[in-house]
Amino acid sequence: MRKRVAYIEFPSEYDNNTVEKRIDGLNIRFTTKVNSEIGMPSNAYIDVFNLNRDDVDYLATSASTFLKRQRFFRLYAGYEGDVNLLFSGQILEALPEGNPDVILKIRGMSALKWWGETMSVSKDNTTMAELLETAANEMGYVLDIDDNTRNCEMLQKKKETFSFTGSPMELLNEIQSELGGV
Repeated sequence: MRKRVAYIEFPSEYDNNTVEKRIDGLNIRFTTKVNSEIGMPSNAYIDVFNLNRDDVDYLATSASTFLKRQRFFRLYAGYEGDVNLLFSGQILEALPEGNPDVILKIRGMSALKWWGETMSVSKDNTTMAELLETAANEMGYVLDIDDNTRNCEMLQKKKETFSFTGSPMELLNEIQSELGGV
């Protein structure tokens, strides 16, 4: 039987590909709520058991303001050799609970950082699929579109000129509007 694996990574504030800290070997209970409505971020509720004091201090938000502690995180879970990213977002709140066994209750939300950042895209003769990949890359994701989907008429729709300035989420909303709300 394969061993269960769960860990949380904290990317650098300045480089999404650099991991500032990783906490693994965790016992975790989590629930995620995925919102499919336009612009609605998804939520994660994560209970982490038996963290050491340094990790609790690193994550806890009770001693500082929200703006100073908007820590980005990625939650991975699965089995040895088959671990997947389950959630990526920001910690909104992380509070210790219980004694003597400390449970850190984390409430996180996705997509927040992608509303505030501004990007500019200007492309000529581009497809909607290429624009989706541009938005995903700006958010630090790799978009994997299978060949059947990539070749569908809607994603192959060409824009002779496309110019956009705004957040990556606004770009996704613009593309969604171009695709008829899909």
